[in-house]
Amino acid sequence: MAVIVVVVVVVVVVIVAVVVVIVVILVVAIVVVEVVVLVVVVVIVVVFILFVVIVVVVVVVVVVVVVVVVVVVVAVVVVLFHPSLNFFFITAYGIGIGQNVAAGQVDWSKAMYAWFKESFIYKYGLKPKDYLPGPNAWAKVGHYTQMVSRRSYRIGCGYTSCRNKKGSGYSRYYVCNYASGQYGVITPYTNGTERCSDCPDSCNNGLCDCKGKLCLNSGTLDINKCTCKCRRTYTGSDCSVLTCPENDVWWCKNKPVTSCKKYSNYPFDCPYLCGVCNKTDAPTTAPPPTTTTTTTTTTTPAPFVSPHGCKFTGQRATSDQCKKYGKRGSDMNFCQSRGGGFTCDDCTKYYNVKTDYCPVMCGYCDPPCGKICQNRGVLNPDTCQCECTERWTGDLCEIDYWAISTTTPIPTLNADNVCPLNLDKHTVDQCRKYGAEGSDTQFCKSKGGQFTCEDCRKYYNVKTDYCPVMCGICEPPCGMVCLNKGVLNPDTCTCKCKSNFTGRLCETPN
Repeated sequence: MAVIVVVVVVVVVVIVAVVVVIVVILVVAIVVVEVVVLVVVVVIVVVFILFVVIVVVVVVVVVVVVVVVVVVVVAVVVVLFHPSLNFFFITAYGIGIGQNVAAGQVDWSKAMYAWFKESFIYKYGLKPKDYLPGPNAWAKVGHYTQMVSRRSYRIGCGYTSCRNKKGSGYSRYYVCNYASGQYGVITPYTNGTERCSDCPDSCNNGLCDCKGKLCLNSGTLDINKCTCKCRRTYTGSDCSVLTCPENDVWWCKNKPVTSCKKYSNYPFDCPYLCGVCNKTDAPTTAPPPTTTTTTTTTTTPAPFVSPHGCKFTGQRATSDQCKKYGKRGSDMNFCQSRGGGFTCDDCTKYYNVKTDYCPVMCGYCDPPCGKICQNRGVLNPDTCQCECTERWTGDLCEIDYWAISTTTPIPTLNADNVCPLNLDKHTVDQCRKYGAEGSDTQFCKSKGGQFTCEDCRKYYNVKTDYCPVMCGICEPPCGMVCLNKGVLNPDTCTCKCKSNFTGRLCETPN
C-alpha cells in the first residue's frame, strides 16, 4: 500500500508541473503569435495531456497488479506448508496430528504470539461462522484453539532458516505438531472456575499434568488417574497392544467394507471385517488332551440358571469384572429381560452378548446389589436404588402408579404447597434439571398457575417439566419456596421478588 501511495503522489506532481508549463506556453502564444499558431499549440497541448494521463493510468494499474500478485504468492506459499489431513493421521499409532505454521517472525516468542493473538477474537462455546465473516471462519481462530486444546498431550516444535525466495520476503519458518490434533474449535478446553477440579490427584501448578501420557488407537485418558481406557481390540498401558477378539460384534455381519473408513467405531467393533485382525490372530483354545483308558468317572456341574431362565456353563465373572459389563453390571434395553430382542439363545450364539449387553440375563453375572429393576427401571449401583420411569414406583419399580391413581381420591395441596402423593424422591442432581432449576414454574398452582395435584397424577411430565416440588418428587432447592411468584436462584439461595413484594421469601408487600 505504501508503494502505491508514493507512485500516486509522484504522478500528481508531474501532472501539475505539466499543466503549469502548458499555461505559460498558452499565455506567450496569445501575446506574440497569430491565431493560427495558437490553434496548433492548443492541439499539441491537448494531445500531450492525454498521453500523460494514459501513462499515469498504466503505471498505477501495473503497480496494483504487482502488489496483489506478491500478496497471493506469499499466502499460497504459507498455506502450502500445511500437509494434508490424511498425511497427518498416523495409522501405526491410531492418532491424528494437529499443526500450526508461522512465517516471517524473528523469533519463537513472536511466532507463538501470532497464534495466540487469535484469542482476542475467539468466543468460547460458539461456532466461528456465527461471529466471524468468511467461508473458513474457523481458520481465523484455529491456531489458538490448537494451542490450548485439551486433547494435545505432546507437542513437538522446530524452525528452519531459508534463503529469501523472490516475492516471499520470509527467512524463517516455524512449525509445531500436536498429538493429538484438535477436533473442532468450539470448546477446545473445559471452561471452569476452579483449577484442577477434574484432576486433584495429578495437579501441577494449576494444570492437569500426566507427564505427556498419550493413549494410542483412540484410547481415552483419565486425567485424574493418568490411565488409559482402551477401545475394543486394544490393551496395554497406552492402548498399543492389538488384542484381537474371537469374532466381530454380531451386527458387523453383512456390513460393507466401505463402512470401515466411513465410521470411526468399525475398526474396533469389526476388526476382522476392516482387516485390523486376521483369523490367525483370533484367540484359540488348547486342543483337548489325549485320554487313556481309566476307570475314573467325572461329573459335569449343573449349569447356572439366571433369574430369567438362561443357562450358563463355565466360569462366571467376578463382581469387579461385572461392573464393566452391560450397563454398569445390569442388562441393557437390547435384552429380552428388559423388553429387547436378545434371547437366551443369543447368549451362547454370540460371544459378546453376555458381556456387552446382557450379563445378568445370560447368567454371566449376578444382579448388582441383588436387585433387578422392573418395567425398564434403571439400577444405580452406587446407591442400590432403582430409578423408575414415569408411571412406575416402588423399590423395584413394580407398582403401576397410574393404575393406583385412577382409584384414589384427588389430593389437594397441603400447607407447604405440596401434593400428598407419596412419590419416590429424585436425587438433587436430577431435580436441578426439572422445572425452574429445581423449583416449580409459574404454571403450577403452588405459583398461582393452573396445574393441580390431579395433573401431577394424570400427566407424567407435569412433575418433571413444571412442578417438581408441588408434585412431591423434589425437595425445594436450598429448603426455600419463594412466595408471591418470586423466583429462587439456587446458586445464591436468594429469592428475586416481584416489584410489589420484598423479604427473604418475598412474603412482605411493599
